Amino acid sequence: MKAQTKHYVEYYYPGILFAETGVKEIPDREVANLKFPKNAYSFRFFDRKITIENEVKMESDRLNLSPLYFIGGQKMTLAEVKKAMPEQKILISNMEGSFPVIVKTRFNQCIRFEEGSLIINDDGGTR
Repeated sequence: MKAQTKHYVEYYYPGILFAETGVKEIPDREVANLKFPKNAYSFRFFDRKITIENEVKMESDRLNLSPLYFIGGQKMTLAEVKKAMPEQKILISNMEGSFPVIVKTRFNQCIRFEEGSLIINDDGGTR
């Protein structure tokens, strides 16, 4: 039985109703080693254990899921959204009831900012 851990990055792209995603195997989980697709607004890392036994390949579920990294974008509080985008009534209502912070992505989408998420520059440096 051979077992190994493989690393992956999952990129998030703007979609019509929900984010589109794409997964790529990578040699390590270093942000500096990634080349961001120009149409991705965020990504996260994860691992999988791969085991081959009697010529049968088995993959684990996702392991070691990283926080979400936003590529560019601006973190905004409810007060900042109310001031900068007062016409966004549904967003404001959602923020008042469910989540206090969003990220306005480099494609002008407003995405919930979850605790632990990070915003990085287009070159991979953190803000």
